[in-house]
Amino acid sequence: MNVLSVFRPSAWRRLATDLKNQGLKRARPWIARQVFEGVYFDGLMTKHNVSAAVGLNPGRNSYRHYFAEQVARCARNADGVFVSVGVASGNVALRILENVKPDKDYWLIDSWDGRRSAADPAPKYSDDFANVQDRFARFPNVKFLRGVVPESLSRFTPDKIAFAHFNLGDPDSEIVALDILAPRLQKGGSILIDAYGRGVSTDAHRRGYEAVAARCGLTDFKGENGQMELRR
Repeated sequence: MNVLSVFRPSAWRRLATDLKNQGLKRARPWIARQVFEGVYFDGLMTKHNVSAAVGLNPGRNSYRHYFAEQVARCARNADGVFVSVGVASGNVALRILENVKPDKDYWLIDSWDGRRSAADPAPKYSDDFANVQDRFARFPNVKFLRGVVPESLSRFTPDKIAFAHFNLGDPDSEIVALDILAPRLQKGGSILIDAYGRGVSTDAHRRGYEAVAARCGLTDFKGENGQMELRR
């Protein structure tokens, strides 16, 4: 049984409000995970109560973006850079920069030609690189690496990573990229993989993500919304 099922509604609403206002500082990580990862999708809160208590649109995209922000917030003090692999128009990275305010370089890696991988036959994502550059122009710590993943990672020079967010939409490319970047994750850092439990990933892909995590000695947390977090 989900641990929060023993909470009265007023108790978990207050806890959710505290977590919204204070990040994850005022609760142990397992409580935070239950609130943000379990409560909505286990049906212990209604959509109306989630919106009122946590201030979220109850749609899954808003939840995934919010969870990415919170994972980045927890990794803010780890050594190394921030990285987003698969950026498109940059909504998640922009949210993290505005709300978490990392005081370290933030690398944005994408082809920005609409492809998810070198084998992708047709554009599917943002190809307006000039617009993306304009969106991030006010952040001097942002660095762009333009090219198809994983091939472009040969030009990614930092050897320490505090936080990485993978959202390519192509699990095969992501697993190879994860194998390249995961060994650079530092103590206290996290990697968030959006596609782990979503429709683009098969069981074979999920085993591939897990195998990389195991080789790199990372602890994994599999969310019910399809994201997987890896921690050092």
